[in-house]
Amino acid sequence: MNRFIVILALFCIMVLAACSSDDSDSSSGIVFGEVVGENELEAGNVFHPGEDVNFVMETESNIGQEQVDIHLNILNPDEEWEHVTSNTLETKPESSQIMNGLDGSIFEQLGAGAYQLEVELEDETVKGDFVIEEKE
Repeated sequence: MNRFIVILALFCIMVLAACSSDDSDSSSGIVFGEVVGENELEAGNVFHPGEDVNFVMETESNIGQEQVDIHLNILNPDEEWEHVTSNTLETKPESSQIMNGLDGSIFEQLGAGAYQLEVELEDETVKGDFVIEEKE
């Protein structure tokens, strides 16, 4: 059942990306969630400080590059995305999927809020949003 949900979520993201009017910048395309298998996530975009934020991004064709740049942004009080940090992630050029995660300690320092992850590919930037909430 979980695999079906992940596949359905990835399909929906691919459809949304294909329908985008701007080919160079996609407003969605990254699925966030909890790792439930070797290559599977249980989709969800709300996390708590200290929890790892795992993500998967799938492309229609091979990535075609050995590394991608990843940027983490936070929504500031003016409701604009503000850059927090960047890193480079090694990839396999023949792969069409990237699965990785952000360490929960980052969000213990940054705190609750709305976040955006950007993955820069050669010809497009794929974005996904998630939320860090304080525990009740």
